[in-house]
Amino acid sequence: MRRRWLASTVPLLAFPVWACDGGAVIVGFGPSRPSMASPFVASIEWVTSPAAPSFDIVISAAQPIDVDHMTIRMIEGSPPGGPMITVPRAELMQQFGTVHIAAGMTRTFRVTPGFVWTAPPRAIGTDVVCLDAHGVMHNVSAERPWP
Repeated sequence: MRRRWLASTVPLLAFPVWACDGGAVIVGFGPSRPSMASPFVASIEWVTSPAAPSFDIVISAAQPIDVDHMTIRMIEGSPPGGPMITVPRAELMQQFGTVHIAAGMTRTFRVTPGFVWTAPPRAIGTDVVCLDAHGVMHNVSAERPWP
């Protein structure tokens, strides 16, 4: 009996598939190598009304990280997805005092745009780039529909 190996890997799960000539197919699930997992997760939470919106970017760290920069995206359906604002590390430090998040901790970054949106986007997104203790960059994206 011949076996053929097919594999597909995604960041958090591996999906190996074994196929035998004339036999059953078995699908197994297993965690990927720890180095592939991101050391943090991010989410967006609404704080105020859509007319004068404020929202929080909430970052939870599994290991010590430093936020390098954040890009906030107003997703309104046009290519490449709408206007974007990148907030570099220096500006984050100026606004929030520190960009370090200790292992096991959650940090909230409040975003209050200095303008009123007359035509709100369909959703808000963020791309958060952090450095781990070894200097490796990790990128996590989050998106939240307009309230």
